[in-house]
Amino acid sequence: MPKTKWDWMAYTASAGGQIAFIIELVDIYRTKNGDKLSWPFTILGLMASVLGLAYGVKNKLKPLILISIFDVILSIALVFVKILYFKGSYDYKNEEDTNRRSR
Repeated sequence: MPKTKWDWMAYTASAGGQIAFIIELVDIYRTKNGDKLSWPFTILGLMASVLGLAYGVKNKLKPLILISIFDVILSIALVFVKILYFKGSYDYKNEEDTNRRSR
């Protein structure tokens, strides 16, 4: 695939997604609560990461392969952290009350 002047957009979008993964991983680890993210979101993120990697490998796109490997690692880490800190159901109302009291 030839390089274009718009490649930076793809890298920026991918970096934004990876930053979002990292923020969620840190938040789940810090709060010890894996219920904040839904299972469909978590699994869909993993599937998208694996498909991106497969596409990069199939089309021999080294930058996409490297980015996708990092994406897959972050997605798998998110699944493991979610499983590790999964509590069953998340009470958003209780969190709002707790946040109000701590102010």
